[in-house]
Amino acid sequence: MNQNQLAQLTQVDLTGGYYDAGDNVKYGLPMAFTITTLAWGAIFYRWGTDYFLKCSTKRNHLYVQTINVGLGQKTCRHLGHCTRSVEQQPGTEIAAETSAALAPAAIVF
Repeated sequence: MNQNQLAQLTQVDLTGGYYDAGDNVKYGLPMAFTITTLAWGAIFYRWGTDYFLKCSTKRNHLYVQTINVGLGQKTCRHLGHCTRSVEQQPGTEIAAETSAALAPAAIVF
């Protein structure tokens, strides 16, 4: 029975969702777990994309590394925050990858 036949029989549109294991069966419990996991992933993905937006608030400037010296590696010779930006040390790879991360976020959010 295809989706159209099922909709005619039940008078309910049950298109959408995901099939389980390629056997043309949609199980509610595994699908609910999957959607829950994806939704929480999107929420945490938002946290990362918000950070990238903060890193690119100046035109032609992208912060690519920050270290809280009190908590992170002790590579900076001063206290406080140590930052490295593309403006100081040019590198298109990190700018391109950050842009690639923000592109699908524009669709999700």
